[in-house]
Amino acid sequence: MSPPKKKGTFADLYEAERRVRPTARPGRPRSLRQRKQTTVYLTPEQKETLNDLHYLWSKHFKVDRSDIVGLSIEMLARMAEILDLSEFQTFESLKVQISRNIDSGLPAR
Repeated sequence: MSPPKKKGTFADLYEAERRVRPTARPGRPRSLRQRKQTTVYLTPEQKETLNDLHYLWSKHFKVDRSDIVGLSIEMLARMAEILDLSEFQTFESLKVQISRNIDSGLPAR
């Protein structure tokens, strides 16, 4: 004769289910690149441009607004490596030169 069966509790059942189920976090998987939240103050025109870029690009591939801002920062950092910043007296003069550099590198429409 087999030994008498021990009555289980709901807690026992729950513990058994926890051992079987993977312990992955629920929700969206973590990004491959860790990010740090920061605040950026944009003019209304800059915000509109960011929203327009996000709308246009997201039709073709997955992209977040933070991806677009990050790309912009990376591109400006590369341009800063090329430019001699001692030549500029003001931020406006730097913006003009960066704009000229971008325009000269773009194909004619």
